[in-house]
Amino acid sequence: MPFETDRYTWISGVADFVIILAGWLLGLLLGRLALRNLLQLTRKTETEADDVVIEHFVKSVPWFCAGLAAMIAVRVGPRVPEMVPVVDQAIRIGFIFIVTFSLASLLSGLLEKRVLPLGSVGATTLTRKLLY
Repeated sequence: MPFETDRYTWISGVADFVIILAGWLLGLLLGRLALRNLLQLTRKTETEADDVVIEHFVKSVPWFCAGLAAMIAVRVGPRVPEMVPVVDQAIRIGFIFIVTFSLASLLSGLLEKRVLPLGSVGATTLTRKLLY
């Protein structure tokens, strides 16, 4: 392991992985609970746009929780000072990807629900991929 020292061993790496996995699983659980409860509220409205927003928002919750767990794991456990900036940069890049893909998925879902039914073009797979 490139960052292995007397304080940070492979056991510390496994512990960090378990913390990140636990954060992802917690986010998955929170996302499902939020999806169920929020969809009950949004189904009462006339528009489908809020349903699409909730469904696409909930998909990114586990990844945000995993990123937060990674930030916590690096700062709490035994660490190598050179490792903190590397992990922080990786987490920032991960958050940028999560936000970008979440917004692209959300816009694609909104356009598919609102724009495609208006025209004569059906919602084919190619059209969906182009929107995404």
